[in-house]
Amino acid sequence: MIKKSSLIRNVSLKLSLIFSDYWLAYFRFLQKHRYFPRFRHPRSLSEKINYIKLYNRNPVRKKITDRVEVRDFVNAKTPDLMFPRLYWYGLDLTEDQYHRLPEKFVLKANHGSGMVEVVKKSDYSYSDLVNIINDWLKVDYSKFGREWFYRDLEKYVLAEEFLQVDKDAPPDYKFFVVCGKVEFVQVDLSRFSDHRRNILDREGRLLPVTLLYDNNPSFVNIPEGFEKAISFSETLGREFDLIRVDLYIVDGIVYFGELTNAPENGFGKFSDKNFDFQVGGKLPMFVDR
Repeated sequence: MIKKSSLIRNVSLKLSLIFSDYWLAYFRFLQKHRYFPRFRHPRSLSEKINYIKLYNRNPVRKKITDRVEVRDFVNAKTPDLMFPRLYWYGLDLTEDQYHRLPEKFVLKANHGSGMVEVVKKSDYSYSDLVNIINDWLKVDYSKFGREWFYRDLEKYVLAEEFLQVDKDAPPDYKFFVVCGKVEFVQVDLSRFSDHRRNILDREGRLLPVTLLYDNNPSFVNIPEGFEKAISFSETLGREFDLIRVDLYIVDGIVYFGELTNAPENGFGKFSDKNFDFQVGGKLPMFVDR
């Protein structure tokens, strides 16, 4: 049975042979958002994310896309921000390296989004992981998402520590930093089971807006470390007009996840269109940093 994500990727790759970056983004945007975009003179947050993909060529954005290189960037600016342990990275996982990995960890590809697997070795043999890695290494994600910072990015795979709270994945806090200030926070809950997503203001209050997933209004726990995470995000975001800083908070300790240049590839539709335009209005028209 073909996975939906694989089917979408295959269709998008076929479309990439027909349309330029601009027109592929235009038609996908129209399909998702149901209004005609103005990429050259953008207004909404979603339009401005697409502007980053089409016109912004800040070289730092490519540097921070690399999952290992970004650690140096982050450590230089926020030395107190912790990282999940990096157990291994490379192209060829040997059987000996597999046996040295812990029972549970996260496998990620460097060169694209969505290539992530939570691995329990009791469920995955060595050959299973080799097959996953080989499949990922065949993917040219830049042709699918048309995000220029993935173009020619070094292909490799890494194994990271699986952070957990009560034996489950912790909430994933994604801080949208606009001109150096956190404007709102996306919190992904139960990502590997019954996925829910809350949109919060910078004080941690639930906003009446959703993004692709239903929210969980019963989740009102703002953890110790939330204010520290806001501070880390704003420090990391100073160099950009717009960046999403993805962090985890476990037992009051803040861990780095990644820096995201183009959240949802610019095609994530907010339930409240006005919210999209309100946040976009706080950005410069031309998001060139």
